[in-house]
Amino acid sequence: MFISDSEDVVYTKVKINPGDRCKVELNVEKENSMCIEWTFKSEGHDIGFGIFLEKTQAVLPKKRVEANKSIQCGFFLCEAKGLYTVVFDNTYSFARAKTVHYEVKLVPKEEVQKEEKMLHDLEEEMTKMSSELNSKVTIE
Repeated sequence: MFISDSEDVVYTKVKINPGDRCKVELNVEKENSMCIEWTFKSEGHDIGFGIFLEKTQAVLPKKRVEANKSIQCGFFLCEAKGLYTVVFDNTYSFARAKTVHYEVKLVPKEEVQKEEKMLHDLEEEMTKMSSELNSKVTIE
């Protein structure tokens, strides 16, 4: 089971039959203003994942990801307005259904930029601390 550390996150659970897919549609009304943010995990096996604009243009080409081994999360800046479709794809499977737990949402671009800056600052701080620790270690 996919459990979040955050109590306010509610994940949708879906069973995707062999040869089928699950689609999540999101309407973006203004270009360069919103990001699609996702977090998902599959049970037992990999799953195809991609994002399309107006159902045909692959803005994040579909590929199989091992979401059964690690939680997949990320974001995509919607440069164009229109209908975006996030796809969890199991069309390559002839025998196995896949269970996916996911959260997909639109967030303002500014929120994602704040999160990126926080992560960058944290990474810099950790690198600095690691360097300081390494400089204090003496080899006998």
